[in-house]
Amino acid sequence: MVSLYIFFLSTLTQVDINNDNLGRQFRAGLVSSTESGIRKLTLRNRYVLARNIQRTTAANVADVNECLSSTRCGPAQRCVNYPGTYRCYCSSPRQIIIESGLCSDVITFQGILNITNLGTFDPNLLIINSIPWLQLALSLESAVNAAYRKSNLASRYKGSQVTGFREGSVIATYVVTFGQARQEITVSNVQAAIQRQVTETVTGTFLGQYQLSGTRQTAVMYQDYDECNPASSIHIQDCGTGATCTNQIGTYSCQCDTGYEGTPPFCA
Repeated sequence: MVSLYIFFLSTLTQVDINNDNLGRQFRAGLVSSTESGIRKLTLRNRYVLARNIQRTTAANVADVNECLSSTRCGPAQRCVNYPGTYRCYCSSPRQIIIESGLCSDVITFQGILNITNLGTFDPNLLIINSIPWLQLALSLESAVNAAYRKSNLASRYKGSQVTGFREGSVIATYVVTFGQARQEITVSNVQAAIQRQVTETVTGTFLGQYQLSGTRQTAVMYQDYDECNPASSIHIQDCGTGATCTNQIGTYSCQCDTGYEGTPPFCA
């Protein structure tokens, strides 16, 4: 038996890459023939896969879980597997992965967008490990990043991370992160910075390619992000057992509970 690894360019964002579709495409390239009384199965008339076989509709195509390798992500990071790929996230919600590939301490705020030009809501957007979820998340993060890198907060900006989608049309929640200089970074100026990058035309309000519900002043709204009660499994506070998480503007703190000693996450 031979196991095959099938790779796709990350730019193929519109291809329906799933196990069933890959199986159909693979079977379409198989040719059954007989030579000197011996039946064989050939891939694209070049590679003999089996002899003395019977043609079948079965073809097993399975995702390779890259996260099974402990070296996929850097220190203090965790790996999330997706069909055909993977993504690394910082273990602590007070950090984000920067260009160096390492986790950096940041202050964090939550943004909400109501996107109206994506057509019918795809239920796969409710599944954090699905390809549609990852594709839209990466595309939306790119649009948000482009906006902030043209804003007055560009020098402090670290990056964005989508935390989830819900129906109506497509409501996206995400976090934006900045270097730790809290006196300069507030909810109001973070919101104002991206609002200036939103364009209004006769056809609607846009952030990059995404049409938004509302006007420039109402289409992008921000609030503090509650790391202690995250709505997404991407972010899980790391205070540990025997400690209490306290939300603060832009960040959070951990304190060992009464009767426990040590420093979170090591309270005993």
